[in-house]
Formats: sequence, structure tokens, C-alpha cells
Amino acid sequence: MPIGAQIAVGEIQGRQLKAQMENAADGSLNPDVSIWSGGWLFGYSGVRADLHPYHSAGSRFSNVQVFNRQNQAWMPLDPNVTYTYASYYYDVDPKLVNLTPANHIRVLKDDGGRPLDATEVVVRYLQSLPNRTVTPELNRIRLLDPLPPPLFGNPEIQPLKGLDAANAPLPAGGRPPLQPASSGSAASGLAAGGSTAGGGCVLAAGTRFDPTLLGLLALSVLYLSRRRR
Repeated sequence: MPIGAQIAVGEIQGRQLKAQMENAADGSLNPDVSIWSGGWLFGYSGVRADLHPYHSAGSRFSNVQVFNRQNQAWMPLDPNVTYTYASYYYDVDPKLVNLTPANHIRVLKDDGGRPLDATEVVVRYLQSLPNRTVTPELNRIRLLDPLPPPLFGNPEIQPLKGLDAANAPLPAGGRPPLQPASSGSAASGLAAGGSTAGGGCVLAAGTRFDPTLLGLLALSVLYLSRRRR
């Protein structure tokens, strides 16, 4: 990977995860393109949520749930609960995991004690799977409103003019466009150390690390293919 990321496991609070999700969404969908920050949402393992793409900053995600691997159940995200979180790590930010302040940080290393590159972590994960094939759960992010068609006929990974309530599609029956939802105490935490770049993986507290990083998958498959030649 060109960014040279490692992978670390740490502990963050639910409000930090929500903040990171909201910041990534705003960095991709804000109608002011000057504040875009990457063009994609984070890919999480063990998280699902509803996405309101036309809502205002801090209120695009709702119904956020985290999968608890101890009781095999989806649980509502609690802003005050501590969760195990794994994502990109850089030596220059020893107290951060993917730019998010975290506690009890542990960098993934090989048997010789050397830090593993993020791509190598995903390669090893793929090698551990039956037939080296990943079967992710689809539709973990449920889009509640359709995105607009491409402006110039070319495929778009994000709307080129961003999104807000003013350009939201009319629901059936011609009712007024959607209005931004109230952020509420559990819905937003943009001041809690969110991030606007890269990918993330989060699990319920006390569970084992699952290093499925969707943003690295294509690179990892290519890397694994080359290693097998």
C-alpha cells in the first residue's frame, strides 16, 4: 500500500465510532466539495447501520448496531460503551488508531516481533479461510434514499456535487424532500476524535480481532495472486 499503514487493535467508545462514521460520510457527501476527504465511506466488520445520504452533517447514520461475538447478537451502539477496534496505525501517531484516540493499543506483529503491513494482515486472513475465499455479509449499510444518477454519464463512486436536503428525491406521492434528522445525544459525536480517511474494523468488547478490511481487499487479492505464481 502506498500509505504504509500497519494494523493495531485498541479500545474506543461508541461515540468515537459514530463520529468516525459521520465524518467519513460528510467527507464524501457534503455539497461543499472543498471539504471532501477521500470519496468513500469506511468499511467495517461487525457493524451495520442505516444511511440517510441527504441529511446534514452528524445525522446521516442511524440505527447503528455492533455484532457481539460473545452472544452472537446484534446490539445497538452505545455511545458510552468501550469497544474493541482495529484499523490503520502509524508510528508517528502512537496513541491513535486510524487518527482516533484509543486505549490499550497493540500493533499486530509477525512471529519474529516485526510489525505487519496492513496488506500482509489481510493476505494472511485470506489464506486462513476455506478455499481462500471471503464471504462478507452484504448490505450492512442500508441506503435509505437513492443516490442521484451520474452527472456526465460516467460511473461515479460519489455524487460529484454532493448531497443535501435541497436535492433529495421526492418520495412517492410528491411529498416534500426529507428533512435532516435531529442528531440527539446518541446520534452524533463529531468532537470525539473521528477520522476522515482510510478504513476501519470494529468488534464488540472482549472479542477476537477479525482483520477484514474491505478497503484493502482488492489489493490483497492481487498481492496473494502474485505470491502464488
